[in-house]
Amino acid sequence: KISDRLEKISATLVNDFFQKASTGMAILDPVGVIIHVNQALATMNGRSLEEFLSQKITAIWPEIADKLMGQFEQVWQTGQSIIDGEFTMSQPGTSNFTYQSWSMFPLSDAEGETIAIGCLILDISDRKQAEQALRQQWLRECLIGTIQERIRESLNLDEVLNTAVTEVRKFLQTDRVIICRFNSGATGVVIAESLSNEWPKTLGMEINAHCFWETYFPMYQQGWICAEENVGLFGLETEVCPVDLFTKFDIKANLVVPILQGDHICGLLIAHHCQEPRNWESSEIEALRHISLQLGTALKQSALFEKAQSEIRDRKEVEAALRQSQQQLQLALESSALGLWDWDIQT
Repeated sequence: KISDRLEKISATLVNDFFQKASTGMAILDPVGVIIHVNQALATMNGRSLEEFLSQKITAIWPEIADKLMGQFEQVWQTGQSIIDGEFTMSQPGTSNFTYQSWSMFPLSDAEGETIAIGCLILDISDRKQAEQALRQQWLRECLIGTIQERIRESLNLDEVLNTAVTEVRKFLQTDRVIICRFNSGATGVVIAESLSNEWPKTLGMEINAHCFWETYFPMYQQGWICAEENVGLFGLETEVCPVDLFTKFDIKANLVVPILQGDHICGLLIAHHCQEPRNWESSEIEALRHISLQLGTALKQSALFEKAQSEIRDRKEVEAALRQSQQQLQLALESSALGLWDWDIQT
């Protein structure tokens, strides 16, 4: 009979299913030692099957050992499964992370006594990265919307710029964001700054950029963005003068976006990471590029507003001078007429 045949080869079928499944699988003994593991789990973790067997899960995954053992002990003591416990692990030698979803459930003998713990492990890195990308997109749109709204609502340039650096620093989760405005030539001044408390202030500082104007600014005019993950790689022997600023203001990573009006550079939007070197994500760079375009518009509007205000002041001064001149002429005419009247009486 087919049923008898299946019963005889059931152990082979189960083992074949176990090894060919695309989901990571493992069986743990009462103290958390791996007694059975499939190829999918070994491949997922960059190890061979032999490296897993007879190893405790705390040795295989030391980074999440406490959480794994907590989940293991909970299942063992309660007899209840835990589904989709998420764990985050760093990838050796990189700043990237992998994400795994662990499900644990009790395995019982014929009498119903728990004798082992079964594990199903899924690599959910793609899903988590997609979620993070959507979140970054939402945060970017919120950032851009906030600054756009402030530009529409306010003619106060200081208010617009302070909002911009504050919101950008929140978005980047970094240590310092500044706006440097160039007045003439290669000399600029920091006109807005958002800073976490422990780092040196740069607000109001004048920046002489003559030493790298010829090299960098033609590229900035073309919309080039400088994203330095580790400014220390420049070394202190370089002739690029910002190195002194990197040291003075504890800058470890630097993101510089030009603020353009046409092909004219009116300023720079700059983010500093001071705690350690940092990899600037493409979504972060793109967000600052959009913000720099808005800031260029804000600076242009401010310049036009200041020009209009100046013209109004000049016109009022001319009108006041004209009124004063008319009053003086009127007084002179009245004085002259009074003098002629007195002369007629005397005559």
